[in-house]
Amino acid sequence: MERKRINDRVACETAINALRRRPLEIAGVTVQTYMDYWNLRLIWRYAQNDLGYGKVTDDRVKTLAEKFGFQSVKQLPGVAISLLQRYFLGAWPYHFLVIASPLVCAFATWLRRDRAFALLLFIHASILMVVVTALSPQPGIRYIQPVSLLTLLSIAICVDCVARRLRPAAMRPAA
Repeated sequence: MERKRINDRVACETAINALRRRPLEIAGVTVQTYMDYWNLRLIWRYAQNDLGYGKVTDDRVKTLAEKFGFQSVKQLPGVAISLLQRYFLGAWPYHFLVIASPLVCAFATWLRRDRAFALLLFIHASILMVVVTALSPQPGIRYIQPVSLLTLLSIAICVDCVARRLRPAAMRPAA
């Protein structure tokens, strides 16, 4: 347990030192990771890797065998893709909406008279996107899944605002 605490402390100090010494480079890497989320080819490749359909290099097979005693194969045998995996790979257009969720939240804040809830969603979505892009080694759909709920709530706010504006005056509740 003590060793874990030491490791955590060293990792924390290293991260803080990197942020203090090179904040612009850290911001640049964060922006690059965010921009990579908009690259369809990269996202498709990372989604396939998330499902275990990536190829393992000879060096990785050797490293796994030497360090962990794990015998692996370079290419996994072909397995039929399940319905859930097809959905995961086929729902790629939705992830663009999730990536733009802070903008959706900002739009919901602008539309809504009572802005507190929409503003809270905007702040949370923005923080989550910064954390995901700053701390992830590469873009991946699994990293942005927590933002998805905030996106859906923001869309619901926008739809509610538009529906209230389009509702005829006779159907509006008396104030």
